[in-house]
Amino acid sequence: MVLKEILRAVADLDGEERQLLRRQLKPQPGKRYELPPKDRMRQLNAALDAVGEDMSLFQLEQMTAAITEK
Repeated sequence: MVLKEILRAVADLDGEERQLLRRQLKPQPGKRYELPPKDRMRQLNAALDAVGEDMSLFQLEQMTAAITEK
């Protein structure tokens, strides 16, 4: 997954989905902000999974395709 692909997927989110993503990515009190790359990817994937919960299957497939295309 490349950052540009993630940004394209985020650009396709509606306002409510963006709010959910913002809440997921908001720094948590007491957490370290200097995470190793694998942990950052896990955190990002968890946020994307949460966004995907409220998407239709079609929207989820579009986002997945955008994220995984090379």
